Parts: sequence; C-alpha cells; structure tokens
Amino acid sequence: MPRVLSANSDRVSGKDPRSRVLCDPASLEDWELLSLVLGSGTRTMSVYELSKKILERIGGIANLPTLFSSEMLKLPGLGQSKTGSLLAISQIALRIQKQNLKNQIEIFPFYELFQNLWLESRRQTRESFFLASFGVDGRLFFWEQIAKGSLNEVGVHKRDIIQILLRDPTKYCLIAHNHPGQSCQSSFQDENLYKELNRILAELEIDCIDHWVVGEDGLFSCRFSRSLETTLWSRENIPEEYDFLADT
Repeated sequence: MPRVLSANSDRVSGKDPRSRVLCDPASLEDWELLSLVLGSGTRTMSVYELSKKILERIGGIANLPTLFSSEMLKLPGLGQSKTGSLLAISQIALRIQKQNLKNQIEIFPFYELFQNLWLESRRQTRESFFLASFGVDGRLFFWEQIAKGSLNEVGVHKRDIIQILLRDPTKYCLIAHNHPGQSCQSSFQDENLYKELNRILAELEIDCIDHWVVGEDGLFSCRFSRSLETTLWSRENIPEEYDFLADT
C-alpha cells in the first residue's frame, strides 16, 4: 500500500525540494520550484500549499512573466517582498531567453522572437519599439528594445535604426512595437514606417521583413496587412507567412 508523505516527513527524509534541487533540479515540479523562490508560506498555508494555489490561480508557471506587480499583489499570500522575488525571477527568465535567442543557430527564429516580444511587452504601459537584425544566412545578430514612448505612440528615428543595422553585416531586419492594453491593429503611421524603412534599406541591400504590432488580441503584420495566426507557429519551422525566406 502506498505511503503518503507529509511535507514534514519530506524534510526529515531529505526529499523536500530544497534538498532535491541540489542533486536533481530537473526532477522538481513547478510548484516545488516556486516554493523555493517564495521561501515561506503564510499563517494558514505552508509554502507548498501556497505555491500550488498561486499556480492554479494564474494558470501555470509559464504565465508568471506576464503578470504586472499589481496583479501579483492580489494573489493569495503575496506581499511586496515575495512579489519582488517573483518579478526578479521573471526578469531573469526573460533575459536568459533573449540571450539564448542570440546564441541559437536556427535561422529566422520568429516563434521565439514573438514569444519574447509578447512577454517583454505584456507588462509595459507605454509603447516600445524593438529591432531584430539577421545575417545573410538568417542567423540573429541583434534583438533589443531601442525606444520607449507614451501610451499611444513611440518615436524612433530611422537613422538610429540604420546605425544599429550597420554594426553587423545585416541582410534582413524586423521591426516591432506594442499597443499596451489595445488591439494589435496597425495604424496608418505604422504601415507607412514599414514602407519608408523598406525603401531606404533597399538602397543598403537590407530587406525589412516585416513590422509587427503586438496587442492584447495577438500579432499584426504590416507586410501582409492582417493579423497572423501565431498559434500555428512552432520552433521547428519558419512560419508559413515567411516561407519566402526558407531558401536563404
């Protein structure tokens, strides 16, 4: 007959998350990892119960980086200290993800770029402008936020974009910005920026692949003048919309 272990018996036997993470961190479940970050529970809940309750409330650990601090503070058992720890962990995860993007060998990692853009812009209350550059073989050179504006607009100089692109032997680029709390539908200015930049960069033999606009309802492409079905994208393949780059 199976023996049910309590949290206390786990500590005594050396099987609690704090002991196991030292020898086999991959074996820990999401709630166990979260319990190590939180460190302690509340007067009415152990840290293990608290971790499970938080993950249940937010729909899984993958949603943690999408939460505002105000949303975290509304979760059970979280004060400013624990919220600060979770925000720090979320930011570390995003920065690791971004660095991994720059180090990977896959060509045109659009799936990962969109995931990073979605997570990084989710908490922002102002429009931010992002730029990606690629080599002739489709390898990623650069992916950063290069400007931040107001709730409704972000100013970016074309010369600044060009200066960044010319740092590397860039053949392709992708520009993107967010619409905080709004639809991803592009404006006339968004589409005009894409057309103007494409025209200028063509003289430098650089192709501007697209101008992405990310909003609460998804991702809009200024190249195709429509929203993209990102739920169909995968790490393994270049999205169908950008098949023309597959032979690079």
